[in-house]
Amino acid sequence: MLFRSLFDAAHQPARDAQGHSLGAISAGGGVKGLASDANNDIYYIDNTASAGGVIRKVNLKGQVLLQFGYRGGRGAGYFENPSDLAVDPRNRDLYVVDTGNNRVQRFNRDGAFLSEFGGMGAGQGQFNQPQGIAVDREGYVYVADSNNNRIQKFAPSKSVYAGF
Repeated sequence: MLFRSLFDAAHQPARDAQGHSLGAISAGGGVKGLASDANNDIYYIDNTASAGGVIRKVNLKGQVLLQFGYRGGRGAGYFENPSDLAVDPRNRDLYVVDTGNNRVQRFNRDGAFLSEFGGMGAGQGQFNQPQGIAVDREGYVYVADSNNNRIQKFAPSKSVYAGF
């Protein structure tokens, strides 16, 4: 279960514009990472996905809008123990920390692979078990590089989506 139930800022059950309770968003066990975009859609990692659908996007009613990614492997869209994700507020690109492959993969809002960066090591731009990620409003990407005991900052991607 991703959320037991949805609550508003006053800790009351959240309601839509018509006053109906939004209810719970459910997912299988093993949920990791959590991010939302400008449309209030929620992205998460389904750590129990056996093959496809490792990354999921749901709306506030819990309807799956998108799922992509595969468990195992090193290619584009394949993950070894993904641990966190973040949405770029400028263009809704999704960054996913691929801990087991010591890299970050970037996808567009439709789940299409765009790029990756990182690799095993202690040098600049390399990782040793990255675990967390954040993207600021200017598009700078921050990665928690756990076993190197540091946070690395990366320049923003050049793609900016003008309309939402």
